[in-house]
Amino acid sequence: MKNLRKNIIAVLFFVILMGFILGFSAMAKQYAYLGLSIWFEQMVPSLLPFMIISSMLIKLNLDEILIKPFSGVIKLLYKISDAGVYVLVMGLLCGFPMGAKAAVMEYDEGKISKEEAQFLLAFSNNIGPAYFLSFVYGNIYTGIPLLHGIFFLYALPLLYGFILRRTVYKNLSVMQRALSYKKCASPKKSFLGVLDESINNGLIQISMLGGYMIVCNLLVIIPKTLFYQNPYLCAFFHNMLEISGGLLSVKSLNLPFHKAFALAHLSLGFTGISCHLQTFHIMGNTDLSKQKYMLHKLILCSIIGILLYVYCMFVL
Repeated sequence: MKNLRKNIIAVLFFVILMGFILGFSAMAKQYAYLGLSIWFEQMVPSLLPFMIISSMLIKLNLDEILIKPFSGVIKLLYKISDAGVYVLVMGLLCGFPMGAKAAVMEYDEGKISKEEAQFLLAFSNNIGPAYFLSFVYGNIYTGIPLLHGIFFLYALPLLYGFILRRTVYKNLSVMQRALSYKKCASPKKSFLGVLDESINNGLIQISMLGGYMIVCNLLVIIPKTLFYQNPYLCAFFHNMLEISGGLLSVKSLNLPFHKAFALAHLSLGFTGISCHLQTFHIMGNTDLSKQKYMLHKLILCSIIGILLYVYCMFVL
């Protein structure tokens, strides 16, 4: 009976969605195009190369060499393995969803434990600096020093991870190279074989990300139709569903710079349902907990929201 109710609700939802798409076909086309264009212009050139290169580094066991310059300080602060340092660095430098992809790949390869992967997923899968500098800063809001944006986008998650390591994950046991590597059981692959596999996996994953962006942008037609007289509610739901289109909605409101800054960084802290669905896809069939990932994301977003309020009230 419970499954029947769920199926009926799902069918009703899709019937309503199809009704909105058919009834507001011009708007549906506009938002589908918005998702496709942002994916093609922003996501593909900025993420696909990193996906391919990161996959090759891990499969060729070159990841630990790459992170040697960073490992000393990061291991001291977060008490993680060499492979964990690579996950954190990739999450910081390359941004979402590379933090999640690197964590899942290192876990699949047997280089980090399930608990360490779960710990890293709690704070390392954020919007990347390339996206922030090219799409957000100076475009969605202006008049705020760059370092203030960096603090909310990167310093707070790093501080959250630092606190987590000494509270929730204080008993996390990191065994350097003590895990049973899955790669040892598999035949050694050639460079070209790894390149082919990495390109193939990268193309599949980037296509999936594009699909999620298009679907979540399509869903925006429901709040846009129901709340068309309230642009603030429309912008809120757009940010909840898909962050890139949502940030453009914030820009269209022409808010004072401090309000635009606060709304933009609150959205960047949550990253949107589209981003979470993409992360769930990357986590795939692993036994990593999606619920724990979302719980930490919501906690971190709440902290960011509180500090943004204090910042706007007492600093700006």
